[in-house]
Amino acid sequence: MGFFEDQKKVGGGSLVDVAYNKLTGGNQAPGKATLTGSMEASLGRPPTPAKYASLDHDLVEKLWLSRQVLFGTLARQGRLSGVADLGDEKFWDTMDGLGTQELHTLVQVVRGAKGLGLWDAVQTISDVYTHPGSFGIKFLAAGKPALAEGRWGRDIQSFVAKEHPGGEQYEWFRSNTGAGAPGMHVGLSKADGDHDLHWDPTNPMMGVGSGTLQIVEGIPTVIPKGQAIYSPAALILHLGDIGKAGKGVQKVMATKSDKFLSAHQFREVPGVALKYAGLEEAKLDVAADRGRAARVIADIRTAAAAVDTIYPRLRVLAMEDDTTPDSQFHDVYGEFERSRSRLWEALAALIRHLRDEVPGHTTDLGGYEIAKTWEPEHGHDQKAWADYAEKRVVGLQAERDARRGKG
Repeated sequence: MGFFEDQKKVGGGSLVDVAYNKLTGGNQAPGKATLTGSMEASLGRPPTPAKYASLDHDLVEKLWLSRQVLFGTLARQGRLSGVADLGDEKFWDTMDGLGTQELHTLVQVVRGAKGLGLWDAVQTISDVYTHPGSFGIKFLAAGKPALAEGRWGRDIQSFVAKEHPGGEQYEWFRSNTGAGAPGMHVGLSKADGDHDLHWDPTNPMMGVGSGTLQIVEGIPTVIPKGQAIYSPAALILHLGDIGKAGKGVQKVMATKSDKFLSAHQFREVPGVALKYAGLEEAKLDVAADRGRAARVIADIRTAAAAVDTIYPRLRVLAMEDDTTPDSQFHDVYGEFERSRSRLWEALAALIRHLRDEVPGHTTDLGGYEIAKTWEPEHGHDQKAWADYAEKRVVGLQAERDARRGKG
């Protein structure tokens, strides 16, 4: 189950668990406390809404403690959708503004950090990011977090620093999960700044140097103790993940994180689609084929509504990724992809309708009469992509208005 099936969730007694056990006299398992609304209020946090009940309690605690720093960072970067008030009483409203892909990233980083003994070092989460090829957090700690010997390998610093923005500020280490497997990558601040902890879908590291004679790829050699030993084949695949291996090497796989990111990038497209439908509905009185116009408008609205119903389900799956069968995620995401395709087709049908309304038009269609044109390349802002079509809709409508004497 979950993003990486071989990672085991390791609990640790959080402050919330301790408080819960002291107040109830119970013997709750670490990391599994079930808090009542009144208890959460006593800790200063608003009661957890039902829709967030499955979110890891230790993560909720950390987000609450990090709220001013983390939410402030995201707000300044315009990454909290629809959030105007960052007050403590609006904590869960602010959580609603957090992208589903970032929620999934947080859940997976917590899992990895617990498994590697790093979670207790995370005092404040200062940022969260989800990129094609890597996803993680930046965090503040009391001093330099300790890394368990043998579980991490020190990177070739000059090489790795260049592949991360501001990477020279950190000392980089990889988790020893085996070449080709998913692995965590940590950058420990050289000064007093925040640290970087993220997942890489393909770990290029095959082991850790012992400082003594080792057989590496069939060759006897001595690797400095604690140094990461790279697999050439896995390194190429890793570079493909992050787009650094040239056109001949593609990503190994589209991870769940990539898919949550793709869904998030599409989140505002239904609103764009409904805007276009509204533009044509306002012009029904000048449409030559009103029946076709009405069908196109209805198809857009139906497709947009179908997409919108899937987002809450994806959000739940992002929080429950450690306990939900992968097949359930694939079913829901497959439904999302089909609904997205139907919306692209409905928008292309709108352009074809307007094209046929104005024979001999001079508006450049830009290929938007074809559904495929509406589909941006992975990693693009899909709302911005959809916005490019507006001049086609408006241009064709203006030509039709001019021919029919409507201003």
